[in-house]
Amino acid sequence: MMIKIVFLDIYKTLLEVSPEGDPEVRWGELYRSVFDTEPRITYSGLSNSIDSIIAREHAAGRKAGIPYPEIFWPDVIVEALPELAQLSVVERNRFILDHISLTRSLRLMPAAAGVLKEWISAGIRLGIVSNAQPYTLPELAAALGSEDMSIDIFSLELVFWSFQFGFSKPDAHVFRILKARAWNFGIKPNECLVVGDRMDNDIRPASEQGFRVWQLMETPDVAAEHGGSWDELRGFIFK
Repeated sequence: MMIKIVFLDIYKTLLEVSPEGDPEVRWGELYRSVFDTEPRITYSGLSNSIDSIIAREHAAGRKAGIPYPEIFWPDVIVEALPELAQLSVVERNRFILDHISLTRSLRLMPAAAGVLKEWISAGIRLGIVSNAQPYTLPELAAALGSEDMSIDIFSLELVFWSFQFGFSKPDAHVFRILKARAWNFGIKPNECLVVGDRMDNDIRPASEQGFRVWQLMETPDVAAEHGGSWDELRGFIFK
């Protein structure tokens, strides 16, 4: 059956995530460049504070009946680093993005750009299903821009960002929302493909809602019906 929509996970599926070195020195440089003073807290101290806030918010979400609650990163980091509140929204967003970049670098997965362009040329609609935060959008835009593409290749009606909903994968509601949105285009779940790297977050819950699935891994889980690299995914779509 022809695939009409491809829903993509972002991190470790569409974007390759590479760890950076010790962030403490670069943290000091970032803080001084923004606040013109020495940081009042170390990078590790800030991380511990953030972890504590996230744990509290997750517990509150579960108490409210949300099995897989999602936090809103800007609120978390402003609570952990109150001086961010004095910045403009633009300055704060730039700081948040730079802070996230202290520990990782991102680029499109090898062969992904070519496959995306082939899908677009073939008239396949592109969607997103990602546990993500507001900083994910500029990260994705930058990676796509390096290959002369923009985030507009994804249909807004077919995008799920967890931070906008307050819950995250593997909640079945994530995939039920996308199933309903696909139906708005007259497209059934078995005409859609969900591509992700994790069996627990992506493959199993999408399959349970009737989607076709592809586990993007060099060595897919034995439980995955289909899986492999981006090059192998190209062959699967167009066979």
